[in-house]
Amino acid sequence: MYYILYVSQANRPMNTDEISELLEISRKNNERDGITGLLIYKQWNDAERANFLQILEGPRDLVDKAYRKIAKDNRHHTILPLEQGDIPARNFGSWAMGFKNIETNELKKLPGFKDVDENSFNPDDFSEQLEATLETIKFFYDAD
Repeated sequence: MYYILYVSQANRPMNTDEISELLEISRKNNERDGITGLLIYKQWNDAERANFLQILEGPRDLVDKAYRKIAKDNRHHTILPLEQGDIPARNFGSWAMGFKNIETNELKKLPGFKDVDENSFNPDDFSEQLEATLETIKFFYDAD
């Protein structure tokens, strides 16, 4: 089993219909390809920007193919892979693509939360604290 975790910046904030369409297509493709994972979307209230944090897991060739397609998607930019590699088993086995639209108040409950804004967002923070990032993702998966 292979996984990739990445963060990116949306070209602009997306509305509910746009996110729903993105998820519908992603879930269909992921179910077909045996890919599971979680997409976290965070829109900054005081800024016209949003970020994605996503983990994909499944057969290596199909995860790589999906990631290459995602990297070319014009709805986001500054796509930074944080971690990738082999895992013994799926972490998100029941979700073709789980989704969480994160509110800052939810995040404040997590240990080690850092409230970032448009001036202090640094994707390198995710890779420097990879274990905490993965725990955050698992927290939202396990909450449902």
